[in-house]
Amino acid sequence: MLHSLPLCTERRHNFLSQRTFPSFGFSDPNKNSATDTNISSVKAFRNLVSGDDDKLSDAYKRFHKMVEQEQGAVRNATLVAVGQLQKETTAIQVGMRESLAITERIDLNAETLMASTERLQTYLERTIILRLCPSSGI
Repeated sequence: MLHSLPLCTERRHNFLSQRTFPSFGFSDPNKNSATDTNISSVKAFRNLVSGDDDKLSDAYKRFHKMVEQEQGAVRNATLVAVGQLQKETTAIQVGMRESLAITERIDLNAETLMASTERLQTYLERTIILRLCPSSGI
């Protein structure tokens, strides 16, 4: 039957019949027909679904272990970032408190300056009035 197939189809058939699937747990180089290959593929698929393949189960366990490790790494990186944010937030709060204290001192100084300016203005007004009108007696 192979002699009547075109060259391309014959090569494909040879490739499929010699194909091995070690991750599925089967390999039989003596298989020569496409039907045997299809049966082996079905058996491999059944092993895959049922979990009977030890190599596949080990690979599945390794995969889940790596996923858990990555989850741990992401969790740790998140915790480190949260810790850094907490430190930065605390530093900002301290800076804001210091700024508020300085602003309150400036406000108090401005009020003192305004009161002093008002007293000085009152004194100057009296002095000017006394010079202009010495008889006023203020």
